[in-house]
Amino acid sequence: MVTLHCYEVATGDEGTAWVVHADSGAGSTEVARAATRGEALEIAVGKLGFTIMDRADWPPGKIAHFATCGNLVRNVAVLRTGLSSLYEEVKHLEAKLPTWPHSDQGFDVKGPYAMLAVKFDWFSVSMLNLMEGVSLLDTLAHEEEGDYITLASRREGMEDIRSRARAYTESIPEALPLRRWRDKIAAHRSGILPPPRGRPDDSMATRLISLMGAQVMAENGRYVAPGVKPAGVGADPTELPEWSLTETWENLASRRYCWLNDGTFFNDVGSINVGGGSRVHSFGVASGDAAVREALKAQGIEPPWES
Repeated sequence: MVTLHCYEVATGDEGTAWVVHADSGAGSTEVARAATRGEALEIAVGKLGFTIMDRADWPPGKIAHFATCGNLVRNVAVLRTGLSSLYEEVKHLEAKLPTWPHSDQGFDVKGPYAMLAVKFDWFSVSMLNLMEGVSLLDTLAHEEEGDYITLASRREGMEDIRSRARAYTESIPEALPLRRWRDKIAAHRSGILPPPRGRPDDSMATRLISLMGAQVMAENGRYVAPGVKPAGVGADPTELPEWSLTETWENLASRRYCWLNDGTFFNDVGSINVGGGSRVHSFGVASGDAAVREALKAQGIEPPWES
């Protein structure tokens, strides 16, 4: 573990500057100097091979720092692991489907198809939780203190977190079908728990779909939801847009969250002591160690793991 000591020093012109020393246990070396504490720390972690991200959903490089929110990073890591497992399971089932155009329900209340419907429910809830978790990390990354407790304790703090998360997910096209499915099907069945008072009622088709055991079906090589439409009732496609679990994951992993593809990305979750009782939490890709080792040596710092 490299400890960064950040402190203010007097300069020759009667001013002050912030200095960062890195201590690896084999000696302390100055790695940064700037007018403000934040600038000095940013320079320091950059020199040591880390990356401070401006947006939490950008491809992260070696290490991503999110101020003092290590547990929230772990939360996103756990969700990524579970969602990846759901994707792999559904992808395995889709590999057995015909490659030619087809539409098949294949319903079996005791077979893998019954579990498939539940996997769509789990995915919609957890994927939205991941998106909202990323939004929170991004919000904290741009806060001066970067601390959840500090922000949430303010009078308008929770409303700020909520509104930012809503705006963030609304900017992601894949989120709309997930949100509708979560709100109408996965989290609470529309046919049992209608929208709160003051909101428009769901259509009869949506209520019936929420009560049907078979909500997912095979279509052209993928499983999609809602796959089964109630007979004799017109369905509103804007109320429950059709979506594919595997296609949603692949789109997000290829365009927005590239780190979803890396099964080892979240293996290294740690923190750097920046002095004064503060810590900068981070998570890193598997290839980060070698790059960080070279960056440390370039700054004249002997890495603590070198023997």
